[in-house]
Amino acid sequence: MHPADAILTAFRRGDWRLAQTLAVQALARPDVDRAHLHALLGKIAWQLQDRPVALTYLEAAVDRGVDDPTVWTLLAQLQDHRPERRLQLLARAAAHPRGGGPQALTYAQALMDAGRNEDALTWLARAADDPQSAAAALALIAELGLVQSDLELVADALTQFSALDPPVDVALVAQLLPQIVAQLRDCLAVDDLVDRAQTAGASAQTIAKWRALRQVSLRNPHAAVQFAQAAVALLPTDADAQRILGECLLLHGDVELAQHSLSVAAQLAPLPVMTALAVADGLRTRGDAVAAVAVVEAVVAHTADHAGAWLELSRLYADLGRDDEAQQAVLRAMALDGRVDEQAGRSTRFLRAALDGLPQVLAGLGRAGPWQVARLRMGHNALLVQLQLPAGDELFAKVTLPGRRSQAHIEQTALLEHQLAGGCQAHFAVPDALTDARGQRAQPLADGWVTVTPAISGVSLRRSLAQPRTTMTPQHAAHLGTALAHLHAGMAQLPNWQRSPQGLTSALGPLLELDRDPTAWRRLRTQLGLYGTGLGLGDALERHLTALLPRLTVLAQRLPTGIVHGDFGWHNATWRTDPSQRPQVVGIVDLDYAARDWPLVDLAQAIARTAADWKRLATHRDPAARPQLAQALVSGYELVAGRLQVDRRQLLDVVAATRFSYGLALATAAIEQRDPRTPQAYGPALDGLDLLQLQLQWLDQDGAALLG
Repeated sequence: MHPADAILTAFRRGDWRLAQTLAVQALARPDVDRAHLHALLGKIAWQLQDRPVALTYLEAAVDRGVDDPTVWTLLAQLQDHRPERRLQLLARAAAHPRGGGPQALTYAQALMDAGRNEDALTWLARAADDPQSAAAALALIAELGLVQSDLELVADALTQFSALDPPVDVALVAQLLPQIVAQLRDCLAVDDLVDRAQTAGASAQTIAKWRALRQVSLRNPHAAVQFAQAAVALLPTDADAQRILGECLLLHGDVELAQHSLSVAAQLAPLPVMTALAVADGLRTRGDAVAAVAVVEAVVAHTADHAGAWLELSRLYADLGRDDEAQQAVLRAMALDGRVDEQAGRSTRFLRAALDGLPQVLAGLGRAGPWQVARLRMGHNALLVQLQLPAGDELFAKVTLPGRRSQAHIEQTALLEHQLAGGCQAHFAVPDALTDARGQRAQPLADGWVTVTPAISGVSLRRSLAQPRTTMTPQHAAHLGTALAHLHAGMAQLPNWQRSPQGLTSALGPLLELDRDPTAWRRLRTQLGLYGTGLGLGDALERHLTALLPRLTVLAQRLPTGIVHGDFGWHNATWRTDPSQRPQVVGIVDLDYAARDWPLVDLAQAIARTAADWKRLATHRDPAARPQLAQALVSGYELVAGRLQVDRRQLLDVVAATRFSYGLALATAAIEQRDPRTPQAYGPALDGLDLLQLQLQWLDQDGAALLG
């Protein structure tokens, strides 16, 4: 037998000592492939758990240029004191054509260990496409979703996990179930996983607690109480069961029994944050603000990164006249719960006025009640507040930051949404703001304006699809295109609604202005600093502009105009999955940028946002664009609207125009220091424009593949 055959036979049989002896002997032969022999000896030493020998041989194999992702992966595991080299080796293995799901999974885990969760999601998505690693990858995606408070991502991952065929061991996600059974109300996969956990032998008391929490999420307090009572009966000293029973009794309206159960739970173990805040809110309602402060101070002492606790503490301090402490607490809350806006978001007066004034606004709209703030987020132009009643009713309040929007603008947007709500209801929901006795939708609040709408069903994919490669599929894209076509059809029925594009939303207009005025581009170059140190970048952008403008000018003369959404994409839609697991848009939101423009612009912007994460592509952090998403989106649109009146090259020009106009507007806003998304002065905005140049270059060279 040839020595190589003998070595491989011993290796495959698992006779590591014999394989090692034969391989070492073979090294003395002049006719062997030393790189692959070193790689084999490294793998054998790894199996023998001889780390020093494995490290020596694997390093030698890599130095000799061996092309084997398994070698790179094993060597990475031995880089105990070289974390950057470990990541480099794993990235190399994951990106290799023979690097499958297991390599992508290993790289993703290393990225998570390094705190790079955003990058890890991309590779976890790739691992989830491989049957060998799908279950573990989906479990980690769900875990990351919980860490990031991204329940949409959790639901998406668990739905895919539950649907794996053949079914996998539920133990991979069992540790997540206590955290998600009460939160993922619309995720049917949760019920399947609980049933499978029970079949797999989880204790009856554990299952009873999970089912109680599940009934809470389904707004069935009577059944929740029954399951919670069963859990307490099985183990009365379980603090978790006592707490769950207390919360269920509160929902059921049995306040005295609830207080007893929560008191028992608190004696057994500290209460969770949300339960403690509910207790504090009860104390505040009864007039004992001092005791409420003590409860919340204890919460932030142990959970300093909980924005809701800091927000509640700020309001309690304000009630007691401790204004300086209230200001510090509210700043902490704002910093933890989304972007802190330099001009308005930092104003404690604005935030307090908004939250304190909401009850009066709700009463004026005929919706008075014990509303609680379920979620708070500072957007670019507005404070977004999700409100909830104990019974489960939900409202959404959008408080415009002072000076950002006029009452007329907000009323105009609300009127458009109201008209579309009736015309598009067969296809999806649109926000429909409540009106007061005078029929007005925009109500004054905190030196700005607020609209209040009933909550729209479905889940937002704003976070879970922030990297479209993570969860976006051609089915998502096709339905997004279909929804956009239905939206345009509804808008076409409103000929009297008028508003001109403005700010960052006008895609073609700014470029066409540059074509009409030969001096405009020179003035803009000067304003943006595209001379001197920015000369090369300015010339590169000018070359793109010179090539694009003539085609765009001709195209604009024959494009139909109409109402556009202005900020359309997966991030401004809400979604649900029907029993056949086909994604469906059930709501379109945020028409604040709607205007009269070219409807094709909406489609172009959706293509850019859906099919390619421009920033990640330009910086080589995303493996590739996904042309199948762009093609599915266009096909879905044409299914309703009919064939586009432009060819694919012209559509690509509009995609480039949207990127160009947006990049220039964003850079200009940064120079003028009036855009909250760019708090640093670009000086002179060269970083952002350099990214724009990379985007345009990619479109010019590789964009044809995007649309097929």
